Amino acid sequence: MKIINDIRGYTLISVLMITFIVITLLFSILLVIYFNNIGTIKLINKKKLDLACYSAIQKYMYSNNEDILIQDDNINVSILKEQKGLFYEITVSAINISDSSKVKYLIANRIKEPFDNAIVISRPDLRATVVGKTKIYGNILVTQEKINEGKIFGIESGDGNYLIGKMLIKQDINPCLLQDSITKNVFLNKNLNFDGYEIHGSFNLNNENFSNFLPGRYFINDNLTIDALINTKNQETYRLFVRGKVMIARGTKSNLNMVIISDSSVVIESNINIENLVIISKGSITINNDSYFKNVQLFSEKNIYITGCQFDYPSIIYSSVSQERKGSLDNQISIKSSFINGAILLDCSEIGLIDNRSKIAIDEKSKVQGLIYSENNCELYSELIGCIYTYNFYYKINENEYINWLINQKINRINLDKYFLLPIGLLPKNEFVILKETWIY
Repeated sequence: MKIINDIRGYTLISVLMITFIVITLLFSILLVIYFNNIGTIKLINKKKLDLACYSAIQKYMYSNNEDILIQDDNINVSILKEQKGLFYEITVSAINISDSSKVKYLIANRIKEPFDNAIVISRPDLRATVVGKTKIYGNILVTQEKINEGKIFGIESGDGNYLIGKMLIKQDINPCLLQDSITKNVFLNKNLNFDGYEIHGSFNLNNENFSNFLPGRYFINDNLTIDALINTKNQETYRLFVRGKVMIARGTKSNLNMVIISDSSVVIESNINIENLVIISKGSITINNDSYFKNVQLFSEKNIYITGCQFDYPSIIYSSVSQERKGSLDNQISIKSSFINGAILLDCSEIGLIDNRSKIAIDEKSKVQGLIYSENNCELYSELIGCIYTYNFYYKINENEYINWLINQKINRINLDKYFLLPIGLLPKNEFVILKETWIY
């Protein structure tokens, strides 16, 4: 019996399987390369859009144009400017056939003369006196040639070497640098007639209803209470126009991009942690103990009271004084036991009025880093790292008032962070710098 070993059929099957595996492997490699190329192309395309946004904001800041549309390399770039408190918010969008980018820039001004000085006193008929342990690091710019050294009973005398810098004289120092066109825009409720959400009666923004609280404009006919813990990645702006009072309840935390415009007073209770908020109030603003704020701007047509709080950069605290508004000439920004990193500003419609008692008052337990700007009086007992630009230094000791006496002042312009930026509206010519960059997508 003959046995025949014929394996040709098995060999053919093996060859076909190996060929199939090799073809499948090659096809898989080609697919990986293809999708990697697509991903790389999308990544490169997105990077081009991002760079187009950055290029557009640089061109915008240099040229200071209004809203513009740029077309470059098949990419359409639109720029929308909006005043947000005393900064500009520039929204830049870039789009092409396959993708888009959108970013918000907060824009401020580069710090420059006259804010390169430690002290600027703008009163034209200045008679200034130095008393006590005053120490100034930086230059002093005044309208008269000499600051005398004096004595006050009960205050220790200094050593005479109070100035580590130069005394600069300029006879016509402008006491009113803030531009009306900028500050009026803050309080101008030009968006009252809007397409938005109207809420009849009072409204309480809390954790339960926040999910239904969409970005946009809200008109609240009565009071507003915010009592919530909000941590969101949503960078769109919420604008709330409030007829009544505003209260931010104890323990509230929020990073919501929000603008609140109130016809009445605002009270912020203790133990608050808030970012990205602008409050514009026709009434007073009161802020209680143990609260933290970052990128927050406060504007009031009356008083602002701050006790035991920390305001991180960039912060704006602003009060407006007008002879036409009853009681406005007694406005004050009162800061006690607080740390302020930003700008504190008192704006007056008329300068040098005898009955104008408005002032910025900062106690000895506080500390300020940045700019203090007053178009009337400034009562400063705290340490200041930065610049003070004021019409008058003011003190009241044992019922005696002292005008333009530098008493135990501690002002250091040299140690101010070189990246500190000014609010818009203080310089005759803008020199814009990006303060904050937030990518939407």
